[in-house]
Amino acid sequence: PREDLPVSVTVNAGQLDRRVAFDAATVTRGASGEERVAWTELFTVWGAVLPVTGRERLNGAQVLADMDTRIRIRYSSQSAVLTPKHRARVGSTIYNIVSVVNLQSAGVMLELLCHSGTNQG
Repeated sequence: PREDLPVSVTVNAGQLDRRVAFDAATVTRGASGEERVAWTELFTVWGAVLPVTGRERLNGAQVLADMDTRIRIRYSSQSAVLTPKHRARVGSTIYNIVSVVNLQSAGVMLELLCHSGTNQG
């Protein structure tokens, strides 16, 4: 780890133990004018997936489970483009990105606050 950075920004490589894929949406119109969303994988990196809280809420008669999750990945030219318009995938779980934070503006780690359970893809 870099000695000039606060401990909270540096992450031991062993903590980045999950493969995280990032997708971008492409919206097209069907024959009858309806929107169709297709997701295309941009890149896959090692990351840390840190559950924060879980909650359930009712949507009509259906119970929807949400999980607030933090995903930490190394900052790179690929990861620098991530916004809430993208999504993350870990295994079969899809995470909607709510915010992307360049930790302490150091250009070393990104922290993504995400929701899973009710998602856009």
